[in-house]
Amino acid sequence: MKPSPGNRKSIPLAQTMPATLAWAANVNAAVLAQGKPLSLWQATDAVEVGVLRPEAVRILRVPGLPRPDCPHFCSLATQSGLDLTRSQGMALGYAVLIRHSALGDRRVLRHELRHVAQFEAAGSLSHFLEEYLAQMVLHGYRDAPFEVDARRHESRFMAASLT
Repeated sequence: MKPSPGNRKSIPLAQTMPATLAWAANVNAAVLAQGKPLSLWQATDAVEVGVLRPEAVRILRVPGLPRPDCPHFCSLATQSGLDLTRSQGMALGYAVLIRHSALGDRRVLRHELRHVAQFEAAGSLSHFLEEYLAQMVLHGYRDAPFEVDARRHESRFMAASLT
């Protein structure tokens, strides 16, 4: 769902950032501690989509994606069309979460790895999240430039084995 212009202006982005960033930093730390490094083919995909430090990436497979306990974030997500209950993956810095139901889906992994490359280009988790959320406010989740870019990279996968 694309937000209407009226909805976009009502999303309190400034009030959303502190709680969202604190949540993202906690999730990032947990995934970096518990996640697994990229396999050889995953690292190859990471480099192909623009990740500069694939050795820093950790992947954690989860039954469902976490979401911040912040009413402002929930409002922003709803109004922009982001539904974390249906999303298959999430990248927060070098931390990549993949839903169990997306195991083996290389497109999902490449999409999230492209978000890692975007995070690297932004220079910090804070800068990445500020830009990502601002894009969602302006364009809606589906049409946010970071999402459009990530979708463009997910479909260019090689024919290597997923095992």
